[in-house]
Amino acid sequence: MAVSVVSVARMLAAIYFVLGVFASAVTAAGVHFASGPVTQVTLAGPVTLSFDSMPPAYVFIGYPILSALGGSLLGALVAWLYNVFAPRIGPIRLKLD
Repeated sequence: MAVSVVSVARMLAAIYFVLGVFASAVTAAGVHFASGPVTQVTLAGPVTLSFDSMPPAYVFIGYPILSALGGSLLGALVAWLYNVFAPRIGPIRLKLD
């Protein structure tokens, strides 16, 4: 039974978009409430961005979109690999004692 690559890509795009929004909002709030000058800002996820000073505002707005694209491409690749190799390998049985 094959996994739908498009379904996996859409689902992971939505999940990583929401996670990207949270990461971007938390980072922007942290930078806003910093007590001193900002020396480095890093946004980490499927796509990692690092800046040596305060980045422009469009970075915080565009990061969820980049995160969704990166996460959906990674998920689509994993689903495609599963579809290619699963019929050759066969089922994996996990026995828990």
